[in-house]
Amino acid sequence: MKKSKIYGFLALPRSYFSLTTSPAIALLVSLMVGISEPATLTILYFFYLLSTAFLNSYNNLMDARSDALTKDRFPIPLGLVTLREAYLFSAFTFTAAMFLSILISQINYLAGYAVFIDLALAFLYSSPRIRLKRFPLVKGGVLVAHTLIIPFTVANLILGKSPLHGTNPIIPLFLLGLAVHTVQDIGDIEGDKMMGDKTLPIILGVKKSVSLSLILLIISAGLLAVYDAPYKVLGLAIIAAQIPLLSVLLFRVELWKYVFWVTSVLAAGVVASILYGCCG
Repeated sequence: MKKSKIYGFLALPRSYFSLTTSPAIALLVSLMVGISEPATLTILYFFYLLSTAFLNSYNNLMDARSDALTKDRFPIPLGLVTLREAYLFSAFTFTAAMFLSILISQINYLAGYAVFIDLALAFLYSSPRIRLKRFPLVKGGVLVAHTLIIPFTVANLILGKSPLHGTNPIIPLFLLGLAVHTVQDIGDIEGDKMMGDKTLPIILGVKKSVSLSLILLIISAGLLAVYDAPYKVLGLAIIAAQIPLLSVLLFRVELWKYVFWVTSVLAAGVVASILYGCCG
């Protein structure tokens, strides 16, 4: 197999750098909630890795036409991977993730249902007949659920707790995630228009979307301010650091990708600082 073909398959499940960050944050959430068994953490990590690979590769397959406009360095627009090969790759990652969901169900059957729902949402996110990503806020909501809410719920269930145990910080962290993913949508405006999607940057415009993200950050900080967590001050400080970063986009929208990368990493820091000791 040529090196270009290998690169094509490695690049197919990417979406900026979510293939790295999404499973890492999901694993971080699992650790913060209290999962400590190495075998369980390994299974969970590879499930989140493969489910993210499926979500991204299937999305890139369904959006191949629009990606030719906005993501010409992606493998399908470059011709490194054919549509048939992309279908096979997506089917493989879905099947592998499904196998791991069965293993998770053997640890806790309710947790197995939860990760199956995660896989179903990953499919419906881009599926032409449903295409959840075409709806404003729903798109970001599915991605935040994949990275935060599902891992949080699954970890609680595996530990034998209610899925609602320790959920006080989830709403503000969810709002934080929506703010970050709204920035990501700025880079896909032309492609999303072609596909008929209605993201916030398309509906509101870029500057108003950035302003909304700033408002979401402030609301998130306000809600977290009344939440009792050992490292709450650190979490609030990190959110405060995100505000000037996002504000840059009001004047230099072309920097959206760098702002998205940095704010994503900072958001992981907020999750760790707020969830530490949350669910004991």
